[in-house]
Amino acid sequence: MRRVVLLFLIMMLIISFLPIYGLAAPDEKIKMEARVGFDGYFQLGQWIPINVSIENAGEDIKGEIEVVGNQDETTSILYSAPAIIPKGSKKEINLYVLINTLQKRVNVDLISNGKLLKRLEIDDLIPMSRSSFLMGVLTDDQSGLNYWWEKQSGNRLFTNYEPILLGADDIPEKVEVMDNFSMLIVDDFDTGELTSAQKETLLNWVDGGGILIVGTGGAGAKALRGLDNIGGLEVGDEKTVLKPKVLSELADIEILADIPLEIRQLNHDGSWSQIVVDDSISYILMKRRGRGYVFASGFSLGTQPITGWTGSKALWEAVLQENLEGEAFMGLKDPQSLDKLQGGGIHYGIYEILANISEMDPPSAGRLILILIIYLLIVGPINYFIFKRLDRRELIWLTIPTLVLIFSFGIYNLGSMAKGSDVVTNTVSILDLSNDSSNKDVAVYTGVFIPKRGDYEFTMGNESFLTPSMPRDYYDNRSDDGRVKNIRAKLSQGSNAKTTVYNLDMWTMEAFSTRYSQTDLGGIDADLLYKSGKVIGDIKNSTDYPLEDVVVLTN
Repeated sequence: MRRVVLLFLIMMLIISFLPIYGLAAPDEKIKMEARVGFDGYFQLGQWIPINVSIENAGEDIKGEIEVVGNQDETTSILYSAPAIIPKGSKKEINLYVLINTLQKRVNVDLISNGKLLKRLEIDDLIPMSRSSFLMGVLTDDQSGLNYWWEKQSGNRLFTNYEPILLGADDIPEKVEVMDNFSMLIVDDFDTGELTSAQKETLLNWVDGGGILIVGTGGAGAKALRGLDNIGGLEVGDEKTVLKPKVLSELADIEILADIPLEIRQLNHDGSWSQIVVDDSISYILMKRRGRGYVFASGFSLGTQPITGWTGSKALWEAVLQENLEGEAFMGLKDPQSLDKLQGGGIHYGIYEILANISEMDPPSAGRLILILIIYLLIVGPINYFIFKRLDRRELIWLTIPTLVLIFSFGIYNLGSMAKGSDVVTNTVSILDLSNDSSNKDVAVYTGVFIPKRGDYEFTMGNESFLTPSMPRDYYDNRSDDGRVKNIRAKLSQGSNAKTTVYNLDMWTMEAFSTRYSQTDLGGIDADLLYKSGKVIGDIKNSTDYPLEDVVVLTN
């Protein structure tokens, strides 16, 4: 009998460690591959692309692709995208995941009707903290740009970064994913291959603070072909220059090769500035867009003599140092210190604003004191004197717990009446009107009052990423310990995007954040002047929204 009991306990222990999904027999008719991040690299706190390719030689599949992304030491979020693969077909499914810890492995699961059909275990991810940045290199000729894979020694601009070779398919169609990169180099690549959505993403990425460097030279026409939405730049006549002195002086390293540098004169409008020019030849132009920068060189970055010159990266280090504003330069040189300077900044303040929901207010202190006094009087002296007069004091042992239950129930009902049973939302939208693009960045933060404990489902009217628990810290820099984390929410992506948050406590607030671009918001123009201790001038509101309680801030 003891052996039977012991065997039963061992079996129950084994079962308790099985996955939560029902087990399906291995299906050799399903072939699945997945690419995570950019060659496995990704930035913590940014949306990571996961491209899943599924070939189905079996029966029709109607299910989901699921991936768990860890958020901190104890919690995670389940991300899913619909996977409908008819028999004999092959499909590619894109899923986007947000990871805030140094998570180096994920499981990509194909689920159907609660059963695990296929699992890919990917354990070679390379999460990057904010002590370094990602640089994308979009080119058809990596050999000419190999010097970007050789990092500078010491504490230089191009010391703490990771270059990633990109192709046309690697440019995302969502700016939230493109935000993994701080810098993008385009050289000897036909940008006309990019889709309209990819071009729009690049434009919005620059507007949001991205740094784009475009090399032209002999391949300049194709490099600029798909970047026409940046505007005001065309390839002109060809010239050659031997050992251009202005570049040597800027990099403080002499060009030794006796190879002429091929220059394409870049015709530009007034939105571009000539930042490196000599003898009427424009070597490098710059254009500000929103919080970002676009640099265009009249020469290719991947041909001689540039590619064999030891000052090739020192040149761009000098250019960026002279032309980037402090915050943009610090985002490359020491992005971790920039995070500390900002200190999570806006999230703390907005969280407090979102909590400004009347149902979240604590009860009146005076009312609580009055109820407590009445409770103590009834449970104590009144209860005692009544049963003393009746000469039934032994019943006090029964009436006291009864009165405690009655008062507890009454106080709970009073609280419920005060809080109500409705879900209440409070929304704050931040519109960035600073860039000159027709697309404006909109960040939306929503606080939701939870009246009852349970699971809640939230939806938006578009396919934006609706992220629960607005991040207070940009990311968790601790290494993933490999333990199973509590899944607190499920983000279902696709045409019917929704977010389900599990086991929310009553009378609390759940915060969400999302971001998207909106066209035709207009802008705000100002012509202000500081004079005699005052700021004077005109502000023109070209948006469709009235501006009230306007505050002008200045340094």
